[in-house]
Amino acid sequence: KLSRLFAQLDTRAAELGIVDVQVGMSSLEDVFLTIAKKAEADEAKATNQTTIVHLKTGEQVGVLLGQEEWETSLLGTTFQVVWGTDKEGSLMPVSTIEKKTKDKTVTVTCPDGIQAGQNVEVSADGQQFQVTIPEGLAPGETFEATVKVIVKEGNTMISSETGQQAKLSVEDVNRRVAELQTSFFSQSNALFRKNLTFQGKRRAANCCLLLVPLFLTVLVLLLQLFIENLFLNRNFVRCPYCGPKDDFADVYCSGQDCADFFFYDNSTVDGALQRQAVIEQFDDDPWIECKKIMKTCGGKGNTECFQMQYSVGFQFAFCPFTIGPKQPDMRQTPHTDFRSKTPVIFTGK
Repeated sequence: KLSRLFAQLDTRAAELGIVDVQVGMSSLEDVFLTIAKKAEADEAKATNQTTIVHLKTGEQVGVLLGQEEWETSLLGTTFQVVWGTDKEGSLMPVSTIEKKTKDKTVTVTCPDGIQAGQNVEVSADGQQFQVTIPEGLAPGETFEATVKVIVKEGNTMISSETGQQAKLSVEDVNRRVAELQTSFFSQSNALFRKNLTFQGKRRAANCCLLLVPLFLTVLVLLLQLFIENLFLNRNFVRCPYCGPKDDFADVYCSGQDCADFFFYDNSTVDGALQRQAVIEQFDDDPWIECKKIMKTCGGKGNTECFQMQYSVGFQFAFCPFTIGPKQPDMRQTPHTDFRSKTPVIFTGK
C-alpha cells in the first residue's frame, strides 16, 4: 500500500503542488507526548473535565478535554478541536477544524413499529441523521424533516491569499525543515519537564510503586520473625548442641545452658521429672554427657559440639555432619630436638 501511495504522489506531484516527501521514525518525544495526551484525556473523561473553545463563528463551546471526535454546536457548526500542550505539558486547544453545513429537507416515511416521539435514522448526501417522529403520525405516512448536511470541499489545498494552489520551492521546504529542528538540550529539557509533569499527575501510582516494596519487605521480615519464634527457635527442631557458654551458644540455645535447653533443667521440678523419661529414651543420661562434651568440643559452632545421636524427629534434619572419616596429616614434622641448626637443601647428589 505504501508503494502505491508513493507512486501516486510521485506521479501527481506537480498537480498536488508537492516538492518533496520525507518519511521518518517517530521520535521518543512524539511517543511520550502521545501517551501523555491519552492519559490526560482518559483522566478528563473520568472526571468530566471540560474547557472552553472559541469557534471562528464567534461561538464559545464547552468541550471535553482531549475530545477529538467531531462535535456540533448549538448553532449547527460542526467542528473538531486540534489539541496541543502548554509549557507544563497540559492539554490545551490549539485550533479548530470547522465544516460548513447547510439545511436540507428530507422526506421521511414512518416505519412500522415506531411510535410518535421515537427517533428514526435517515440518510442525506451519504451522511446519517436521527430525526424524531412527530405526534399524530401513523406507520406508512410521510413527513418532512430538516437536517444540517456537511458541505463537502475539494481535497486540494487552496491558499487563502491567492485562491490558487500553494506551491513551495525547495528553498522554502528546507527553510521550514530547518525551523522545525531543535537542539538536543531543548529536546531533553522539554522531555524532562513533560515527564515530570506527567509523573506529577500520577501521584497515587507513584506512591504505590514506592510503598508496596517497603510494605512487602516489612511483611517478609515480620513473617520471618514469626516463624523463627514460633517454630525454628524451639529445642525440638534444632539439632542438640553441647557447646560451652559463648556467643554462638547464647543465640543457638536462646540464652540458656545448652544441656538444660535440649534435655532437662535440673534446677526445676519439671526438669527433675523429665530426667527419668530422657534416660529411658537414650539408655543413658544425655545431660551429663553433654556437660562432658562442653569441656572438649571447643564451642563456637564446632561440628563436634553437635550430638546427632541425641536427636529425635525433625532435629536430625538440622544436624551438620562431616563427609567421610577425618584424614590424618600427610606431613611428618620432626621434633625440635632433632632439627638441624643449619638447614641444607637435599638434592639427591
